[in-house]
Amino acid sequence: MQDELSNALIQAERDWCASLAANDLDGIARYMHDDWMLTGSDCNVLTKQTFLYLLRSGELSHSKMDIRDSKTVATGQSGLVIAEISTAGQYQGKQFEQVERSTDLFVLQDGEWKCLLTYLQPLEEKP
Repeated sequence: MQDELSNALIQAERDWCASLAANDLDGIARYMHDDWMLTGSDCNVLTKQTFLYLLRSGELSHSKMDIRDSKTVATGQSGLVIAEISTAGQYQGKQFEQVERSTDLFVLQDGEWKCLLTYLQPLEEKP
């Protein structure tokens, strides 16, 4: 059962990242809980509505979201996915490329995994 939950969480994370890399707004929103929030080392907090607005307006876009080194903890109705993510894209006209530690809290809602909270921490490139 634990392996099945972990596999489902990792697949949800992969599918969500694929939607982000493709800038597929419907696909991105499908994996986000209505109360989703994003925070990181800069201490800012973004809501689902703000994040989707940035994507819709073109202020933010992604060209890469590669996952590696993922770990999961699942407890039936909720689970964590902690992964290293290589991301690239543009924000407000400036290109970015970085490696981040992503911690995503997922909850099971109507039979689907939805991300409720994302925490991003920049990582240094590994040699």
